[in-house]
Amino acid sequence: MLFTKSDLAEATSVPPTSDPLGSKHGKDPDDAILGTVRALVSAKQLLEARSFALQVADHPATRDAGRIGAAIVASKNRLIDLAAAYLRLVPDEKALTLAPTEWYQVQFNLDPDAALKHFRDSAERHFPSATWVLVIKSSLRQGLPDAAAELCRLFLENPAHANEECQADRASIQFIDDFLRARQEPDSSSRTGGQSDVTVGIWDSAQPDIAGPSADLGIHLESVLLLLRLRGVASLAPGKAGLARALQGIEGPDNDTVTRDEPRRQVRIVAVPRYAPREQDVPRLTWTVFHGRFGQKVLGARPPFPVASNIRPIFFGFELADLNSDPEMMTLLRKYGPVGCADWATTYAMLSQGVDAFLSGPLANLATPISSGYQNSAGFAGDTDMSGLVSSEPGRKNLVRAQQKSARLRSATLGSNLETALEYLQTLETAEAVSTPHPETHAIRRALGLEVHYAPPGRANTTEAPADEAPEADRPPASVSIPLDAVLEEISAGAGETAVYETWSRATAGLVAEAWRRYEQPPVVPPTGFDVESISSVLRENTVHAGKAEVRQAPATVHVAMACDANLFGQLAVAIGSLQRGTDRKLQIHLLCRGLGPDNFTYLASLFPEIAFDFIPCDRVDYGTVLSTGGHLTVSSIDRLLLPALLRGIPQVVYLDVDLLVLADVGKLFDIDLKSVPLAACSATADWSKSGYGHLGAVAQRLEPTRSEELKHLMLRIHRKDFLAFNSGVLVLNLEQMRSDNFCARFLGYLSYFDMTDQDVLYCYTGSNWRALHPTWNCIPSQVYVSRPLIVHWAGPAKPWHELRMPYQGAWCELVQDLAAKAAACGLDAAPIAELAQAAV
Repeated sequence: MLFTKSDLAEATSVPPTSDPLGSKHGKDPDDAILGTVRALVSAKQLLEARSFALQVADHPATRDAGRIGAAIVASKNRLIDLAAAYLRLVPDEKALTLAPTEWYQVQFNLDPDAALKHFRDSAERHFPSATWVLVIKSSLRQGLPDAAAELCRLFLENPAHANEECQADRASIQFIDDFLRARQEPDSSSRTGGQSDVTVGIWDSAQPDIAGPSADLGIHLESVLLLLRLRGVASLAPGKAGLARALQGIEGPDNDTVTRDEPRRQVRIVAVPRYAPREQDVPRLTWTVFHGRFGQKVLGARPPFPVASNIRPIFFGFELADLNSDPEMMTLLRKYGPVGCADWATTYAMLSQGVDAFLSGPLANLATPISSGYQNSAGFAGDTDMSGLVSSEPGRKNLVRAQQKSARLRSATLGSNLETALEYLQTLETAEAVSTPHPETHAIRRALGLEVHYAPPGRANTTEAPADEAPEADRPPASVSIPLDAVLEEISAGAGETAVYETWSRATAGLVAEAWRRYEQPPVVPPTGFDVESISSVLRENTVHAGKAEVRQAPATVHVAMACDANLFGQLAVAIGSLQRGTDRKLQIHLLCRGLGPDNFTYLASLFPEIAFDFIPCDRVDYGTVLSTGGHLTVSSIDRLLLPALLRGIPQVVYLDVDLLVLADVGKLFDIDLKSVPLAACSATADWSKSGYGHLGAVAQRLEPTRSEELKHLMLRIHRKDFLAFNSGVLVLNLEQMRSDNFCARFLGYLSYFDMTDQDVLYCYTGSNWRALHPTWNCIPSQVYVSRPLIVHWAGPAKPWHELRMPYQGAWCELVQDLAAKAAACGLDAAPIAELAQAAV
């Protein structure tokens, strides 16, 4: 359901004393208000939901409901601190009654143990099913499976939770309960066998998230390929109930791949939980190849690295879902390396942390032909449900469409998924041609030398691209399987840990040396398409000086830079008006402009005669193809990167966006001594925007594979660890240091080469080498609640000149009206400014 502007106007235009929502909907006004907010949120109209909640919060009688509504929207946007700030303005009992899910989400963020105890003590309150889901998942994320299991049983045994409205939440809780019950049931077969048996683990991808990553057959395909290699040197015996039939299919009726005078050594195959393995889940000294992607989110969070004291890892085809380093993981990797990585990005991430690594490629690259007789001998050929995984391509009889993902894989047993993977592999081997969006399937067909059409859903990062699309020099050598085969031979022969790891280190030494050589030689980014010094000289010559000339020579003058195009001229005037009103000292504004001309310059100089202006037309500067400036971003925002070259003789400048309201003296920012730090800014506030690696990883994801790998290589070579991101709408730029670092020549080329925004370029430049300002200097009201901001910045698509309500919009509109009156008094056309207030609420 979509809500129109007239719907919102009707809901908020009548004074609340007449109880319009309560009368109209036949329910309590608070319930009606929050019902409207939740309906808007469900319809993904989050800006409208927030606007509605803030309008309602303006009325005393509905203020609490409006604030709770704003918290609901913040929670949906994963802005838990902002949700907490709104809920703190409401009595606790009222917030808990009207928004229990959001209330508990905030409490778990503050004190998980206290939140869980409170919920247990309050279970008789009949909380909605969504609250139960939130609390159960939060308990699991906090490492409290017993508490989660108890709550699952309480929920599922309650007849009140069997109604139709609870079905989706009930399914989620039932899925968690099934997972936890399966983990509680001891598997005696995994502990059986003689002391001389060698134990090898394969990954069980079961996890408690019904929407989690275990619906992908990829990990099981690679497990089967690993077992097929192990089959060549050992006899495979099930060490877990339910694996016998799959292993029989892999072994085949007569496994005579290797002929020996003595009996072949038996290797027990057991399951190793990929999600939070415990020591009791894994037999003593279980060898496990760590392959596939690690770090994918489960229950909305990155799970701990699967470490158990009984596991002895070999890393081959290892891949990180993101490049953030986990200290516990790195300790394990250093101890048991070298690490064979599925892609160069993971390889560089390892090397950047001092972990020996090499490019092994994904384990799927090592696919070898299998005999169709194996599956038939196991007795399950044809009885595996392959619907949704394999189908005929419309219009092409001989082309098979191969999909690795199916929701039923999540609830299937490990044995069943291995059987499905084995039959899927048989299809890949026998099909005349295959089309697939999955890199593992693509790699398997390529390794078999068979026709395959790779059709990914989008040009994602290098981990989603097939290896053969990379240049020859970027692919692992064909001999990369030799180290893996060597350690499998030693493991199956019962060699000790020391011998196995010595063999692994010796066999991979050349590959590791080549990876280090490559890491130490990062790619060179071509310079920007124009000569920075020449264009800066031209821009300085064309600069128009206006306003109060004596300000330029005043020693205490505050230098401020801004960037603007013709579309935001009125907003620029408002930002300058707030800047002048809040600053005690004389101002010199360096305006980087596009589409503005003499009339605009005269207008601003007349409206603000006490300010010295330098109008720097940047229309002739072409950064090349920069696609990332879509949406609310503009090319003019990139021009700030030229400031070190343009403002010669000026050591430091404050940069301000135009979509802000200055409420304090920016001279205090200008006076900050940055020493050798290139810039100061406010830290990113939203949890999802705090990672610098995360921002640059999103850039890499948009690029074609080779370019994506280059960006990650550079990032991990220059900045060896993740760093806190910042917002570039309010900056203190140490121009002297940036010139010393040759910033423009080194980094402007990143714009078009990597399709970056100006903020992304600054991340590449600074990494963690920047100074944090107090958050009140860049208060983004859609992300943080600050009672006394110094600068309000409407970053993002929602602006104060739009219809929708947002915090501090009233103060902005008041300034608009004051400036419009001032413009009229100066004999200027007030329309460019006055129209802004008319468009706003």
